[in-house]
Amino acid sequence: MKSIYATILGPSDGGAGPPYLPRALALTASLMRHNRTAEFAFFCIDPQAARILESLALPRCRVYRESEFAGATLLSLRGKRPISEYCWTAKSFALEHLLTTNAGLDWVAYVDADMLFFGDPDIALKDAGAADFLLTPHRFAPEFSQFLPSAGPFNAGYVAFRASGVGKAALARWRDLCVESVSPIATNGTYADQKYLERLTVEFPAGAGNAHLGLNVGPWNVGQYRVTGSGGQVLLNDTPLLLYHFQSFRVFARDWLDLYFGEWKLPKDVRDLIYAPYLDALARAYAVLQRVAPVDGLGMAPLPAKVRNWLSYAKRIVRGRANLRHYPLFK
Repeated sequence: MKSIYATILGPSDGGAGPPYLPRALALTASLMRHNRTAEFAFFCIDPQAARILESLALPRCRVYRESEFAGATLLSLRGKRPISEYCWTAKSFALEHLLTTNAGLDWVAYVDADMLFFGDPDIALKDAGAADFLLTPHRFAPEFSQFLPSAGPFNAGYVAFRASGVGKAALARWRDLCVESVSPIATNGTYADQKYLERLTVEFPAGAGNAHLGLNVGPWNVGQYRVTGSGGQVLLNDTPLLLYHFQSFRVFARDWLDLYFGEWKLPKDVRDLIYAPYLDALARAYAVLQRVAPVDGLGMAPLPAKVRNWLSYAKRIVRGRANLRHYPLFK
């Protein structure tokens, strides 16, 4: 099976360089470690990210600049949408570019840069059987169930499409819907690029929405599983973890970060078996970057700007709900 995984790298609002580049490097290295044949594609909205990645010349990796994959339709939205919305829109265009320029390709998959592979993700594609696309249900834990109406049943951090007629048609449909709007203001039928995925399962029943349990796990659902380690593999209720989504992970300084910037305290087994390896992977990514570019400030989240945000964070610390961690990512 021939598969290509891809991510989008956008620019920083604050001008400190491509913010997700260190995380994307950690993600890519984890794919290379767990899969011997898959390739990775960086679609760079940010030209600095493209220059750095081209200089690194990573094996089994491709670097695409915006001009190489963004046609007139996508480029017409440049400047009309906030950069986050533009990057959401670009996801389907990037996957289409891979499908139309690579003969013999079986699957393309988009993955958010703030993820890490803990196993071979091709396992999930094989488990999909004859399905023409693969989506990952949120599977919200009870404490996150209130987000279902607004966020929808599927998470757009991972989407995969088969190089088939139906797979390409479903991807084109997602593209057209995203061109219309990817507003982060939730309605009954829309939310960013994400709620459209539910529509795909209705319009294209050949897709698969019940993906491998260990694919695109995140803070919103990991708390309901028994997390253990066995033989170097992280298990969720005895199912191997394949891909974890580090949503709301914040780096405030080179040695201070928040594993989950939310109200929920991560359990110890999740911190030890999932987040600790991620910190090590990020540190290795920063070490790679330091050979070719300055990294001070790269990937750092801005500190809260409003007093009430500081007070809210202070309350989480006092209540023992904060996930603050001291860890030297780089020197």
